Amino acid sequence: MILVAYSGSSKADWILQSHPETISFRTNGLNPFFLNEKDIIKLLQHHPTIQQIQDKVTETHFFGAGCLSPDLRERISNALSALFRNAFINVEQDILGVSYATCGHTKGISCILGTGSNSVYFDGSNTYPSKFGLGYILGDEGSGAFFGKKLIKDFLYGTMPSRLRRSFGNTYHLNKEIIVRHVYQESSPSSYLGSFAPFMSQHLDAPYIQHLIYSGFEKFINTNIRCFDNYNQYPCHFTGSIAYYFKDILHTVCLANRINIGQILHRPTERLAKFITNIQSTETLSQVL
Repeated sequence: MILVAYSGSSKADWILQSHPETISFRTNGLNPFFLNEKDIIKLLQHHPTIQQIQDKVTETHFFGAGCLSPDLRERISNALSALFRNAFINVEQDILGVSYATCGHTKGISCILGTGSNSVYFDGSNTYPSKFGLGYILGDEGSGAFFGKKLIKDFLYGTMPSRLRRSFGNTYHLNKEIIVRHVYQESSPSSYLGSFAPFMSQHLDAPYIQHLIYSGFEKFINTNIRCFDNYNQYPCHFTGSIAYYFKDILHTVCLANRINIGQILHRPTERLAKFITNIQSTETLSQVL
């Protein structure tokens, strides 16, 4: 039984391939920047589906946000090994999973626009990341955290249009102390910032919101796509909730910047699981990964 997981900072989607049955479930996101090994085990061990399958899984392939270094990947791997005791464990960056899901074995640029943002050029075998995946404090242009940070700042500074500011205040009941505590003192600040993205969907007719999204996507393109040589010669694929729910604006920005837009997926997990299971053996998969 092969278990494939794709995790952002907010949510993780899991698919268990056990022919002819496929089981899908969701947990909170597992980002090793914000969670230690014990946190991850605690978060997963009481999930009913995991309890049901944990001794039957033979391979677990996890692709996640924050899995940048060997130490961070090991944090996830150790936690998964404690839960799936009979399984081969493989942990990789989320952007590699997105490349497999969108490009398969072909060349292209794969982008994430979810709670965070990132991009890579994929040559059909290997990924070549941009130099600008700097996280929610310094980067993450065009992401949910990026937009959430802008909404909060404009709300606190009083520069948000008055009608929207009243609606924002009535929806979230925020003040400076609450925001500062969530951003600087509690876990998963990027997820907290990203949680304000639905406000943009609810007020998409407002010029302020339209300009906010357009300019955020343009910053992402200028920083994370134009950095690749001959970027406009390859299909540019997008995954993530921000890309998916604001795809009309994304199409407009890409067209204006001569970006050859490819697939826009809400979640890449299903296509990623198919890619993994189409590779017949663990030995072959290890060569690919």
